[in-house]
Amino acid sequence: MSYPTDNSRVHGFLHADGKILVNGSGEEVLLRGWGAGNWNNPEGFMIGAKTDFKMAADPNAVITASGMDRGRSLMQVIRNTCGSRYAHDFWIRWMNAYMTEEDIALMEKLGYNSVRLPISARCFLEEEPGYIWVEEAFSMLARVLDWCKAHHIYGILDLHGAVAGQSCLPCDDGLDNQPRLFMEEESYERTLRLMEEFARRFGDHEGLGGYNIVNEPLSNFMGSANDKYIPKLRQFYRDCVRRCRVYDKNHAFFIEGNHFTNRVTIFDEDYDPEYHNWVLTIHCYSRRPEYAGISAALACANRLNVPVWMAETGGNDRWMSAQYEMLLEYHIGYNVWSWKHAEGAGACSVVNHPLPEGWEKINDYVSKGTARPSYKESQEIFDRYLECLKFENCRVDTQNSTAILRKKGALVPAVGFDLAPEGAYKGFDPYGNEAGYRQGCGLEMVFAPGYTTLETVAGHPKPDTDWENLQLVLHEGEYASYTCRSLEAGLAVSLRYRTSESCTLSLYSGSTLLKTITLSPSEALTDSEAVALPAAQFQTIRVSVESGSVILSDLCIL
Repeated sequence: MSYPTDNSRVHGFLHADGKILVNGSGEEVLLRGWGAGNWNNPEGFMIGAKTDFKMAADPNAVITASGMDRGRSLMQVIRNTCGSRYAHDFWIRWMNAYMTEEDIALMEKLGYNSVRLPISARCFLEEEPGYIWVEEAFSMLARVLDWCKAHHIYGILDLHGAVAGQSCLPCDDGLDNQPRLFMEEESYERTLRLMEEFARRFGDHEGLGGYNIVNEPLSNFMGSANDKYIPKLRQFYRDCVRRCRVYDKNHAFFIEGNHFTNRVTIFDEDYDPEYHNWVLTIHCYSRRPEYAGISAALACANRLNVPVWMAETGGNDRWMSAQYEMLLEYHIGYNVWSWKHAEGAGACSVVNHPLPEGWEKINDYVSKGTARPSYKESQEIFDRYLECLKFENCRVDTQNSTAILRKKGALVPAVGFDLAPEGAYKGFDPYGNEAGYRQGCGLEMVFAPGYTTLETVAGHPKPDTDWENLQLVLHEGEYASYTCRSLEAGLAVSLRYRTSESCTLSLYSGSTLLKTITLSPSEALTDSEAVALPAAQFQTIRVSVESGSVILSDLCIL
């Protein structure tokens, strides 16, 4: 099976072909991209709001939107501080400033082929009786999809906030923490009508990659409190696909399970029986990068003969470097959250915007109850905020992207070796490791000096960070491989290692021997000599030990 290695092959309608996604020419497309969080569906922490997320101890308690925890409550703050007339036009100004062609062009330049576009229903369908479409919002979305097409990017329309809310979380821009999409017939029907309208308007648009029908349905933190609505969720998917297919027979549907998109039990039927063009969709932020974390989704996808996509994910650089290549080996694309947010938000990103002068006055008014700035001053503060959002006023930082794509400057964790391809690794260790990571692979792993794991006792499992402190031990006759898909010409690779003895190992690109090198004994981590790589974008680098033993921390792309 061929793997796409550049954006020139990203064209034509994206559709499911068995368990892989293909483009208009039938070539496999592995979706690698970013979520445009905040663009149409802001969250408090990503806009620089000092608003704590509230969670009730009682799963039946109702907590309404407040502070600036979501777009809905942010708009109420703007009405209170700037006035209703100012607020009326603010949202379109926000969306137009937040996502520009420069953003889409940078995604293409960095090597991505997709963007997940979070949509809040209230921005496209006015919250009034009847069906009043917000034409400025549809026009704005059309421009973004035009940019996507021009820059070889698939724009995945993600209904992040259904009418009145579906997730029980602030990220759904709902009225409160109740799954009203599934509780109220009016909200259910209005959401379906909105999805039909998207299909009617964009069914022939080649910049559209598909419809991520609804984000993280029924995802409250209180376990199974809303599992009673799962039958309604199933019916919603059936109704949505059936009704949208009247207008759009071209695009794929990306369908999520409940409880933070981690449960896959609803995937026991074909949700697009006429066209069979849909994708089983999962999210992940913390699971260790090993097969066990995706096995349930893969099993369902195998039974239904559909692809899998990880629509939302993020973590530290080491985790992302290991996790995302593992996903690609199993033909699972990924979408990192989130492309742009306020400086200091703490999430993965490429573009960061500053906060405006005077923003602390708005924050203090909302979070501490201090004096409200005057209408004039508040409008000036929010006008400055809109200026901060513009691409030319943002800071671009590609560090996260470097790790994600394993490009020049990346440190690939040695324990993040390839898993899926035949012959990706070889080891003779029968014991496994104390962290329980990638058990059964036959490769020995030890903790870095000075790291001590927590004991596994009832109620206190080993932390997910254990694996990040593991180092790979390779003995004579053993090897491990690392796939890099986005390399530039003129690069090299070195190994960060420690060893108590002289060790000889060979580095290969595919089946081609690059060089055999000897590592001198070193108790501290040391970088080996650099070995030049061929001028090829897609390479699998194999580290094979010829004699002795070595402990590897990282593969360094230079």
